Amino acid sequence: MSTLIVDCGSGLTRAAVFWGDAGNRVHACEASASTGQAEPFALPRIVDVLTEGGSALRRWVASIQELVVATGCTSTVIGATGGLRQAEAAGRVTPRMLASLGELLRELVPAAEFRSLSGEDEARAELGAVQHVADLTLPPSVPRPIGMLSGGGMTSQVGWHDPPGAAASFLSVTHGLIDAAASLCERADGAADEDARSCAIEAFGARLAAEVSASGRRGQLRGTLVAIEMVGACGSADEYGGRFAGLARQVGQRVVGKAALVAALQEHLQQWARGGAVASRHEAYAGLLPAELLGLAGLADEGASFYLCRSFEVAPGVTLKPSWSLGVYLSRSSAPPPPPSPPPPPPP
Repeated sequence: MSTLIVDCGSGLTRAAVFWGDAGNRVHACEASASTGQAEPFALPRIVDVLTEGGSALRRWVASIQELVVATGCTSTVIGATGGLRQAEAAGRVTPRMLASLGELLRELVPAAEFRSLSGEDEARAELGAVQHVADLTLPPSVPRPIGMLSGGGMTSQVGWHDPPGAAASFLSVTHGLIDAAASLCERADGAADEDARSCAIEAFGARLAAEVSASGRRGQLRGTLVAIEMVGACGSADEYGGRFAGLARQVGQRVVGKAALVAALQEHLQQWARGGAVASRHEAYAGLLPAELLGLAGLADEGASFYLCRSFEVAPGVTLKPSWSLGVYLSRSSAPPPPPSPPPPPPP
């Protein structure tokens, strides 16, 4: 049995197929790749199609239905996260728009489950995914408990256990990474401000620092915090055109202390700030993502450890990317089956 999970993210809409093998090992595959297609499945942002409505929204839902049929999955979850939360809070997405989406889903994809994840929902699912891959890949020498830092286009989620063995706690902070990157790129035409990079990092960092301070958790998180999703890319030499290669050599895919992480991030940001006009989104992310991780590191105790990794090899040739999608699949696959339906009443 396989599950299709559609991730309605802040940047675009993607999808993956999840299944378990006879040994209860979890596998995942990009949805289009599971059908033999070369091009990854991608649709516009859910916020854009909701605000446009009409035929654009219908085409979006119909494309998901076509994917359900193509993959042959036995269940489908469509989930929206920080981008939709922010758009609802700002009034850009209204209850009437969401009602229209619900009507189309019932018409075209009636078996699908739609979830609008709260910040805590998203963090809980991501922490479950991280703990799953950590149990499979990180040796006992890695300091426990295992927590999680996740960075997306609009929000970051944090999940941790304090003290060890206690119930998990969760935090979601809004930073608007996508908007900050767009603003930086807009300055590329007007040739002028040599300090644009430094000013952008300073403003973005200040916004994130205010969110971290408001959480009341600054300097409190212990154990090992695994950085995943977009901030996890800071530990990869290949992501975003190799822009984090130098950083990854220092702190990628290994356990590092807070002081070492902070020093490496600050060095990277100093070098990045000396560049010229920011002409691409990836170049903007090359500065903003390390700044995001640096801000989130402020939540950690000085004795905390970090592990930066976006994708884990959980078995030879088998990789898993910790994400809310994986966490939702794990929770669904481990949930007990629903109780049987009551028998029909006897005929009168």
